[in-house]
Amino acid sequence: MDMWVVEQVSGAARRTIADWVKAYQNAGVEGLKPGWKGGNHRKLSAEKRVECAQRIQPMTPGQALRGQRERPLDGFWSVETAAAAVERWSGVRYSSRGSYRLLLLDAGVWFQQSEGIYRF
Repeated sequence: MDMWVVEQVSGAARRTIADWVKAYQNAGVEGLKPGWKGGNHRKLSAEKRVECAQRIQPMTPGQALRGQRERPLDGFWSVETAAAAVERWSGVRYSSRGSYRLLLLDAGVWFQQSEGIYRF
């Protein structure tokens, strides 16, 4: 597959894609799994992460953040809306956007990354 196509589909930088290829060549699929565990990625206990993921699953951001008028709310979860919901529910605020992405993936929901256009 042409790297340009992968760039367009994934939105990732060419250098990131080259790193993915190298990781796959060195370790197969295992090499593509996230391995970074720095920062404050474990502020929520395992039980609280599961609870937040379960709360996110059936809700839209508008339902989860009802009453917070300063946030534009639509039907798509984003890192920003996940951050606001987690902070509202548990008082925890992660420093890493990746922590919210992982939480949304754990919840099994589609989420929209902030961009100028919607990518499908």
